[in-house]
Amino acid sequence: MDDSGNEVAAKGHATTTGVTYSSTANYIIFRDIDVSKNAADTSNTNWTPITFSAIMLGAKSATPGDASTLWNGIDQNAGDAVTAQAVRPTISNVTVHQTGELDYSKGSGVGFFATISNQITLLERGTQLKSLSETVVSNIRLNHVNVSNESTKPKDSKTLVSIVFDVLKGVLSGLGWVLDKITSVIPGLNLDLEGVLSGLLTLKEQDPSIFATGGFAGRIDGKVTVSNCEVADVAVSNVKGMTGGFVGYTTGQTEYELLSNVLGGLVEVLSSILNAIPGLGLGDLVHWLLNGNLITAGDLIPIGYVNPTLSNNAVTNFRENTVIGSDTQDYAGGFVGNQIGTIIENSTVTSANAYTVKARYYAGGFSGVVRNGTMEGALNNLGVDLINFAQPQSLIENSTVSADVTVAAGSYAGGFAGAMANSFAVNDTLTGMYDVSASGVTVTSSDNKEEVKALAGGFTGAATLGWVTDLGKQDAGSTNLLKGVNKILVEALTNGQDSTALLSLVGVDPSAILGVSMTGTFTVHSDNDYAGGIVGRGDGAIIAASDSQHLDDFAFWKHGKRTMPATVRNNEVSGLKSVTVKGSYAGGIAGQLGTASIGGVINDTVGLGGFLPFEVSALTVTGVTDGGYTVTATGDYASGGIGKATGGYIGKATTAYKAKDADGNETNNVPSTAGVTLDNVAAVTANNYAGGFMGTSGPGDLVGSDGLDLLGLGLLEIKGLLSVAQGVMVQAKAINVNGVKQGMTVTASGKYQAGDVVPYVAGGFVA
Repeated sequence: MDDSGNEVAAKGHATTTGVTYSSTANYIIFRDIDVSKNAADTSNTNWTPITFSAIMLGAKSATPGDASTLWNGIDQNAGDAVTAQAVRPTISNVTVHQTGELDYSKGSGVGFFATISNQITLLERGTQLKSLSETVVSNIRLNHVNVSNESTKPKDSKTLVSIVFDVLKGVLSGLGWVLDKITSVIPGLNLDLEGVLSGLLTLKEQDPSIFATGGFAGRIDGKVTVSNCEVADVAVSNVKGMTGGFVGYTTGQTEYELLSNVLGGLVEVLSSILNAIPGLGLGDLVHWLLNGNLITAGDLIPIGYVNPTLSNNAVTNFRENTVIGSDTQDYAGGFVGNQIGTIIENSTVTSANAYTVKARYYAGGFSGVVRNGTMEGALNNLGVDLINFAQPQSLIENSTVSADVTVAAGSYAGGFAGAMANSFAVNDTLTGMYDVSASGVTVTSSDNKEEVKALAGGFTGAATLGWVTDLGKQDAGSTNLLKGVNKILVEALTNGQDSTALLSLVGVDPSAILGVSMTGTFTVHSDNDYAGGIVGRGDGAIIAASDSQHLDDFAFWKHGKRTMPATVRNNEVSGLKSVTVKGSYAGGIAGQLGTASIGGVINDTVGLGGFLPFEVSALTVTGVTDGGYTVTATGDYASGGIGKATGGYIGKATTAYKAKDADGNETNNVPSTAGVTLDNVAAVTANNYAGGFMGTSGPGDLVGSDGLDLLGLGLLEIKGLLSVAQGVMVQAKAINVNGVKQGMTVTASGKYQAGDVVPYVAGGFVA
């Protein structure tokens, strides 16, 4: 095509024009493409994943016979968006088959795209590390897609160093770097160029996300927007971890200011290195600097956080017998495997064929895990300004799974998400038949005791605080913000300042499930402890309506990054069939809900008395029409609602609607819809503590076993401020439990034996 859109004869063979792909060039896809045909090599139908960091728009003309309409699909003002006139082009017959050792110097991740990421810039002579510009991929459809990764090992970094070094020598020579300067020691780093490359490539070699696999992209990293894209007729497989129908791994990036001038004279060389290694992100550079002791955490000041945004994307129809993930690997989901600090909105997984999601840890019908990002470094002030434009949480809003789905994990299995850590699910929908199970993973605790984890939930296996406070404790290095927040948090508390923003920034904030709709048939099972119709285990978790009174408590909405949903929804589960555990803690709503304890925070800045209480309100759970639902625990604590509840608010007891009128008087206009109703409950059975709504209930405890205790993380070291008093009791109002027509049975099956000191109890409402 010429500049006017007219078709002209190619000069020479189309494959030898000298034009090559560039990951930083902008592209418009203006026609359908069949990539099963390779003009340069007709015997090769395998697509090589591409790395991309620019703008790529799909904009096929609605009237392709009229060349003058070619540009009508591009928004001439924005430049990075399409208009309503743009027809989405289809790229068909995409086959990606990754084998052998993975060469991560050419690209990380496996999919049509290997990695979609922003470019990185070093500003102010290397004292600021920031995202350069937003990468945009929009309005592209992939059809008949088969992506498989069979690689289990990366190429040896030592082999790759010499290859990349030769490339960079030429680049840097063009920038005026002579050979002796390239091979000499770089001031401030005590490394030559090969040493820098070796450190960065070794770090990349150890990064498990290089194997991340997805139908659309393996990895999405940083300041990226992917919108109105679809993967249809898809099969995805991966012998390693982080697998998703759309994307395997997606993460945000923290932007930093460096107090050290160690990078002052290296802006050009580091920029060239970052551009020479595809998929090398800002986080990689920061970890290399920290791990190599080239800077300290005190030199690294976070100044922002950029969340990737995935909007209006779809996975449509998995192939028959598709299995996403494997029993031996972690992070698998129908849409995304590992979601870190990422916003996903208005996206769908729809399949006429049933599909299965498997993982050792973290398997979900939509997302394997939904978690906050971990910010490194230190804060030099209260951090209130930072929280206004840095929200490292993840969000899935107004997104749907419509299919028959089997989710099987060792632990953290969920019909929608395997687990949630300081993240939010708002107005999301599940429809179909869901079989969710956790078979158990044996782990060794810090005191060398073996325990089995097997958490499962109809929506999510666990809903808890930030990643390094609980689920990802093993990732809690000495440089994350949570470790370095003591001093300024103490100052905030002693000066009477509000510390909630700071605590949210470091992940000491709950997860929320607001306005969820689950319709179909749901079966949930754990081979050990914790299974629930919605949540297996929740720590300070919020299950409530998606209204402003709840959303305004969370950073995305409080600081204006997100607008309120167009529709306020209550929570509904219709079609619960059974919840079973071979151990303890089973419930039609949750196996256990408890407080999350903030050791040392004793005034009212967080929750009440240092607690983050759970909440369950605006919820209806209904059993299947044929026979109702059953809840069974071989061990203790089973109920039609919550197996064990400690420290929280249920139904119209919620405190979310408390406010002050113009005269300063407190009001509490709780809507009538805030109550909780269980319908069509057939039977509840446990060895002990069986109840129609709760197996047992009681207060939370700062240092007890019923809440998530953060004391061991060194969050606060303030003598005299730690309170070990009992906290919030369970308060419930407007709760209804309705059995099946034949009558609901509640049974404590344990039998008293001589010498027993614990009575066996069961109750129609609470044991």
